Amino acid sequence: MSKVPAGRDAALSPYASVPTLAQAYRSGVVSPVEVAEISLARLEALEPQLNAVIEPMRDLALAMAGRHTRNCARDSIGARYTVCRWRSRI
Repeated sequence: MSKVPAGRDAALSPYASVPTLAQAYRSGVVSPVEVAEISLARLEALEPQLNAVIEPMRDLALAMAGRHTRNCARDSIGARYTVCRWRSRI
């Protein structure tokens, strides 16, 4: 089994807080796309028992995560902008 940094484990936890994710994005430990993919996989696994989501909008979630990943790379204030000032464009 490969050794995973503690910051990565915390960021990929289903119970990760916004500050934890922001720190992980800023440090490059994880990307918004990676977190979105893991969250969507968890939703897929749990949805049959929960029966709570009509349409998960997977493509939109991944597209938005990709946009935020690019913004983090381009923006001088990085992931802080993405996490703290994110506004939906739906």
